[in-house]
Amino acid sequence: MEEIRKDIQYYRESGGGMTVSGGEPLLQVDFVMELLKRCQEEGIHTCLETCGYASRESLGKVLPYAMLVLYDMKHIDPVVHRRLTGFSNKIIIRNLKFIVSMGIPLIIRMPLIPGFNDSDEVITGIARAITSINKLKEIELLSYHNYGTGKYKMLDRHYKLEKLQRPEDAKLKRAKEIIDSFGINCEIIK
Repeated sequence: MEEIRKDIQYYRESGGGMTVSGGEPLLQVDFVMELLKRCQEEGIHTCLETCGYASRESLGKVLPYAMLVLYDMKHIDPVVHRRLTGFSNKIIIRNLKFIVSMGIPLIIRMPLIPGFNDSDEVITGIARAITSINKLKEIELLSYHNYGTGKYKMLDRHYKLEKLQRPEDAKLKRAKEIIDSFGINCEIIK
């Protein structure tokens, strides 16, 4: 809290706040819950950035102290999601619906990854699924980048996607057009 308090004036002047992200912050649920709770007690806006792959119990502990949730959505097909990430997205979709039912403001964040989830069909599937979940009307389309390559090298780990390039502007624009056509506000983040 001492570190967070150093920026309290900035939070107040900018309208911002403190975001917990990761990795996956829900892997440290008790710490995250306490941190968000203490921030709220001190009038600091709180945000949870998560992929949603967590137990309902973990979410239930943290959500009362999150004023905004940024929710990662990589793919809608559970089989493809498992192939890409190592696990199914069934828990992720279930938790997304749970967060919406809690009435917490939520923004879907979709990294557009060339060759993995940038086809018109995949983007349409995600947009269709999101419109079927009541109250979800905002997506941030994140342009893939390979900034993590250096971290992997420092950890002496192989970065499997290091040869991927950032999506072309035309591909980002096309994805935005598809998402917008579903009545979802879409912002491209480069």
